[in-house]
Amino acid sequence: MDDQNLPESNEVASYSLTSSSRLPLSYPITQQDLSATTGIISPDDDDRKRKDTYVEQWDLSVQRELPADFVGTISYVGSHGINLLTISAVNMINPATGTVPYPAFAPAVAWRGNRGESVYHGLSAAVRRTFSNGFLLAANYMWSHEIDDDSDGSGDGDSQVPQNVACQPCDRASGNWMYDRYSMPMSCINCRSDRTNPT
Repeated sequence: MDDQNLPESNEVASYSLTSSSRLPLSYPITQQDLSATTGIISPDDDDRKRKDTYVEQWDLSVQRELPADFVGTISYVGSHGINLLTISAVNMINPATGTVPYPAFAPAVAWRGNRGESVYHGLSAAVRRTFSNGFLLAANYMWSHEIDDDSDGSGDGDSQVPQNVACQPCDRASGNWMYDRYSMPMSCINCRSDRTNPT
């Protein structure tokens, strides 16, 4: 099955040599040389039941006039990412038996699917006042927190392999791409464009 997210995964089969492999290899290495040894074929595995990724979002905002002509706004925004891109591994070695489910293939075959989840919460508070002479005074505070089970922070939708491939939810923690949890910008702007110089 073609992987549209990672085109290089669609190339010919890859191979993994283990400590038990004894191959009289010489350059150039041919596929026949590798396929003659059992247990070194290392294909990529894609989930044929891959589901579409989608995000649920919600928000709430309350605005109120404050004393001294200030206007205050408090907002909350949340989102929930479902069926996110997941990278993992299959055909792992059973620690009790020392064997793999499919001995014709090398251990730890790369696997890609959509099992990841994420959740985001953001709270912002803003105060602003417009003065009669055209000045705008504004102050904002933002708190946010993102939690997921396999982000890598690259911003391109990729993921990390879980520390325990048998328990992806065990990797649930703060997301790597969440750089600024707190932010408090302030600004003072002259909004008038029709000011003239006195004569």
